[in-house]
Amino acid sequence: MQLPHSRKNQAVANDIANQLRLLKHDVWIDTSSIVAGQQWDESIAEGIKAQAAFITLLSPDSVKSTEVKNELNMALSERKTIIPVFVAKVILDNEWQYKLSRLQLLNYEVDPEKCIADIHHALTLLDEVLFLPGDEVTDTLMNEQIRIFTFWIRRLIHSGGNSEHWVRFTGTVSNNKPQIILQRNQGGSLTFRTSSGLTRDSGMSAAQKQQLAMLQWQPDADGYVQVIDIDDEASLNKAANLILITFILAYGVDPDESIQVSHAL
Repeated sequence: MQLPHSRKNQAVANDIANQLRLLKHDVWIDTSSIVAGQQWDESIAEGIKAQAAFITLLSPDSVKSTEVKNELNMALSERKTIIPVFVAKVILDNEWQYKLSRLQLLNYEVDPEKCIADIHHALTLLDEVLFLPGDEVTDTLMNEQIRIFTFWIRRLIHSGGNSEHWVRFTGTVSNNKPQIILQRNQGGSLTFRTSSGLTRDSGMSAAQKQQLAMLQWQPDADGYVQVIDIDDEASLNKAANLILITFILAYGVDPDESIQVSHAL
């Protein structure tokens, strides 16, 4: 997890980093994680790419910082999980409001204890979605589900470039009939869409919405969506894990529940 900040927020950045380390999270913060002799910009870029989550501290100084904006833009382009945290009162301009419009904003200044708890919860969820088949903590059933999802993702990727090709996974036992639909795009990426009988505006709890946001699902007209480039085995495994963890965490689907597969390939 990377923690970028304005230099004037150094004390609070160190405080947040230390509290998260006590909770056993790996924290990368530029002033303490760059060793002597390393190129500063290159090290920051490598740090962003290596971390799954990106916490940006919001204050009057940080929102004016070109460096902080550049780091956030790179984290967004790398599809990192973004966790914005207010550490001082600040009015966000249109650019910042646009970048953060679909994210849950946390407030360390108002309630530090709750803020750290919320960050800890978000990072724990992220750890769960990043497990790979073969991990000792992953049981056989989950590995089997991952293999099934991986099989269908791979088939869709190699479906011949037809943008009308799709695969749908539907939880068949849940009354809400949650589903995740994958569609192949012309450029080779996949669009993932998820919805259920729980409507976004009224049927979903705040916790469910938070879980979807932490898994990088973004609301659209029909539910939630994200576009994923599948260009290696790691991204393939992560996409399969996303499907499983979304069913489990957002919709309460038990791993034993039957998940029906339908497709147009």
